[in-house]
Amino acid sequence: PARPSQAAPAPAASAQETPAEAAPVVMKYADVSRGVQNILKERKEPVSIRDLDAVFEQRFRTSVSDIVGMSTEEYLQRKENIFDYDAGRGTVTLQSASNSGPPAVDPTAVRDEAFVVKEFEQLIEAMGPVVYISTLCGKFIQRNGVSVTSVINARPLDIFKKRPDVFLIVGQGNVTLKKYEHLPDVQRLMGKPTSKASRIAKAADEASLPIPDVVTEEHVVEEFRRLILADSMDSVYISSLCGRFLQRFKQPVTAIIDCKPADFLRKYPDIFVMTGGGNVGLREVLGPDAVSVPPPPPRLPKALREASMIPADVVEGITLTDDVYAEMVAGLHRDMGPEAVMQRVSQACKIIEQASFLALDELVVGGATGK
Repeated sequence: PARPSQAAPAPAASAQETPAEAAPVVMKYADVSRGVQNILKERKEPVSIRDLDAVFEQRFRTSVSDIVGMSTEEYLQRKENIFDYDAGRGTVTLQSASNSGPPAVDPTAVRDEAFVVKEFEQLIEAMGPVVYISTLCGKFIQRNGVSVTSVINARPLDIFKKRPDVFLIVGQGNVTLKKYEHLPDVQRLMGKPTSKASRIAKAADEASLPIPDVVTEEHVVEEFRRLILADSMDSVYISSLCGRFLQRFKQPVTAIIDCKPADFLRKYPDIFVMTGGGNVGLREVLGPDAVSVPPPPPRLPKALREASMIPADVVEGITLTDDVYAEMVAGLHRDMGPEAVMQRVSQACKIIEQASFLALDELVVGGATGK
């Protein structure tokens, strides 16, 4: 009998089959600017919008318009502080300020410890030779949208100590690169005594200075100015100045002045500059254009706050009818509605621009208020 025919085995998959295409890079709105900056820095000459779109799609497997929800031309016009867009020629290049400084961050780069080390190294090279660690971390967040701690799960100081071949901690909250250790600016900071013994000796020297028979407000001003200059810092904690004043004069500052130390310093804007965070600097050090941060809003005394509160028995006796509810909503809308919120935020933006180096380009309201 004839043997039953066997089904032919399925052909083996060809080893030369085309692999599946890589998944598109997941990019956020903030990543678009970095990606475009990288492309323009590589070209170093004006690029046409058509070429820019083609390179962007080839590199990131997505388009600018798909991410930002507008055309590339409109996006570049909105970012005129970064990009120099020539609508007549249809080309774009980087503004001169964007060309300086460290290279733009690659949106596709893996955020790990090696990435942080490289970022810090580039930032110090651009901002250095000596940089405040807090300033460095703030710049890292601006460029990457995440904090250093969230990437390395440790303090920034730990990574500096872990990599002495790259970084050098020079004291007083500053860091530099190992290759800069022989520069004069670095040597000057490293030569300053920072040990506990030296600080104790310094405090003893200050306590031994002569004390006037009658201490006046002028003495407070002179002493605070002397202490800030002695520290050779842009700004000093006000609480630190008050403590050292007490060590020398054997009485607190509040025994001489009739207000809070911060309010007292604001009386002398030609001498002191309030730099925020409980710090104060000298106008002669920071320059004539330095602007003090605005004072916090006055706080009502506890007695007045309690007097303005509605008694509990009155609140319990309120029946929440439709009319009462509508009146409450109307009151809240006047104080917390979209227009009121935008007005307050706009005022805050003006204060921030006047009191800091920040230039706020665009104001966007999200969440329920933005709807």
